[in-house]
Amino acid sequence: MQTRVEDLRRILIDTMDKTATVRDLINRHGFSKQELECLAAAFPDKLETLTLEPGPKGGRPSEIVRIPNRKLEVYTNFPGNAA
Repeated sequence: MQTRVEDLRRILIDTMDKTATVRDLINRHGFSKQELECLAAAFPDKLETLTLEPGPKGGRPSEIVRIPNRKLEVYTNFPGNAA
C-alpha cells in the first residue's frame, strides 16, 4: 500500500497544478476508484479526494485527488492549490 501511495504522489507532483482527476487516474494509471478512496483514507496527510462543483456553465462535478495544501510545499515547493 505504501508503494502505491508513493506512485500516486509522484503522478500528482508531475502535474502542473498538483492534482489529477479520478477518471484520469483510473484510465491512464491503473488505479481503481475504491483504491484511491482507501489510499486517501489511510494516508490523509499525503492525499485527499475532493469533489469540485461544476462551473457556471454547468456540467458534472469533478472528482479529484491532490496532495493536501499543508503538505504540498514540503513535497514540491509548490505554494498550494486554489481550490
